[in-house]
Amino acid sequence: MMEVNVELLSSLEDVFEHIIDVQKDVEKRSKDSFLKINELLKEREIGLDDRFVEALQNQDILSQQINATSEAMEGIVKSLRTYKKSLKEDSGNISENITKLEQNLKRSLQEAKDKKSAFSGHSGEEEVEFF
Repeated sequence: MMEVNVELLSSLEDVFEHIIDVQKDVEKRSKDSFLKINELLKEREIGLDDRFVEALQNQDILSQQINATSEAMEGIVKSLRTYKKSLKEDSGNISENITKLEQNLKRSLQEAKDKKSAFSGHSGEEEVEFF
């Protein structure tokens, strides 16, 4: 039974690590794209209208959201590794370890939700200025 739990946790860990890698790649590409657009605007001396500024702000928000999600997943992976280690070392405390894992996962979820709210581009009713 313990081997099955460790294998399941290892599979979950692998899935989360893959998602984290993909998100970091997307975040990097988004940032690179953002920088190239800014360079082009400067080179061609193109004026910005409100729609373009909003699009750039949305791209920045998207990058921040991806980063926050990656951080949450990294926290989950860390929790999974800790739990796997404790399963291997001491199967007698499984119930206590499951409770700790659950608490860590809930904390990671709440942190991700808080960051989503913080990076949404709005603070209450006021629009947040990014530029």
